[in-house]
Amino acid sequence: MTSSVRITTGPESLGSPPSRATHTARCNFPLWIALILLLVLVLLATVGVALSAYDPNAIGAARFVSPSWSHLLGTDNLGRDTFTRTIVAARSDLSVSFLATLIAMFVGTTAGLLAGYHGGWIDNLIMRATDVALSIPAILFALLVGVTFGSAVWILVITLGLIFSPVFARVMRAPALVLKQREFVMAARLSGLTNGRIIVRHLLPNALGPLLVQFGNTASIVIMLEASLGYLGQGVQPPDASSGRMVSDAQPFLALDPMMMVAPILLIVVMTFSWNLLADGVQRWLANRH
Repeated sequence: MTSSVRITTGPESLGSPPSRATHTARCNFPLWIALILLLVLVLLATVGVALSAYDPNAIGAARFVSPSWSHLLGTDNLGRDTFTRTIVAARSDLSVSFLATLIAMFVGTTAGLLAGYHGGWIDNLIMRATDVALSIPAILFALLVGVTFGSAVWILVITLGLIFSPVFARVMRAPALVLKQREFVMAARLSGLTNGRIIVRHLLPNALGPLLVQFGNTASIVIMLEASLGYLGQGVQPPDASSGRMVSDAQPFLALDPMMMVAPILLIVVMTFSWNLLADGVQRWLANRH
């Protein structure tokens, strides 16, 4: 029994010898590029505002200033430094995307593993609930929650987490259905382990691959949905900046100062690209190890 568990959950189950795995990781350019981009974004979001000479919410007299050394991306219609506000928007968007995806992963993974492992009426109940949830337009549900309960950031994070949890449930149910038939799970049952311990110790570690890939994919979608909500006036509220809100504020002044809109749009593109590239890199890394 012990050797069976070790073979399945240990590093050997990942396939390739260490030397080949190390070479694969070094040549996985999408993964490295994604990690570098996300690291730069996180550093800018955490320390960029502190290093900036401008208050992101301070209204100034110099409106629509062109990009220069003093204002790298110019100023907006209220004289606020666009570069500083873009950094604040990056912090808001990254925080919302990461926390919301984390909630979705926790809720969805729990539901998916329970459905796949137990089967029967539990599986039917959870899967039918996910079918109903997936049939509701995400942006409509988010707008409804925002209007009903307010636009606080924590409400936005929880809402987005619940919206995307059914996706994780479906992703995690499939490997649970397969893994529960494996010998090491049957041996764990015979040894007297509870269902909860079997799920946490044996099913979850062997299903981490799809989970990690889905995390990156979902985070990128959360970025776009959060930006859409910001554009529509929900989500992060003024005077705090978010990419969608900045695009909405810049729209009336597009002819006067295109940079007001270009900067947040580029931020959305880079963040979405980074999360998608991370998912692709993780998927390649997992595929090359088998």
